[in-house]
Amino acid sequence: MLTSAVPSRPRGLRLPPWWLAGSLGVLLAGLWVMQIHPPAGGLFAPFTVLTAQLTAFMLAAIGLPVMREAATLVHAGGFACEIDVACTALIPAVLLAASMGLLRATPRAHLMGIIPGVLLVVLVNQLRLVSLVWLGVYVPGYFDVAHNLLWPALLILTGSGYGLIWLRATRR
Repeated sequence: MLTSAVPSRPRGLRLPPWWLAGSLGVLLAGLWVMQIHPPAGGLFAPFTVLTAQLTAFMLAAIGLPVMREAATLVHAGGFACEIDVACTALIPAVLLAASMGLLRATPRAHLMGIIPGVLLVVLVNQLRLVSLVWLGVYVPGYFDVAHNLLWPALLILTGSGYGLIWLRATRR
């Protein structure tokens, strides 16, 4: 009697590692170009406005009300900021979903991994925005360090850490 040597669950990469790295590199470059030179018609405007609405709601919930006009937030104390595409969770979420999608796993494992991962990235990004506005209002001297150094590192660690945990869980 012949038996199949095919594992019950797929493991490893679907594509060679160079293809994975190249695909993610092209995706990242494309997202960066679209961020620097946004397409006409405000393709990303709904993301920026929705992110600003959610941020204003969360700020009001912690007792720090702001005025919102489209994607601009203004505090009565004089702090103002504009939410652009780089401020949304769009780029980190797409990178996380794409990198997880390129790895070999069952469709169910992809679905059960990508959806919570994207939600986690959105939640961490919203906490980032709320904390940055809070810093801008109360401790503006720390805003630049948090905006340009601390939070980008935390977003990268969150996405990559989640992806590694998911990868390990799918290989069990």
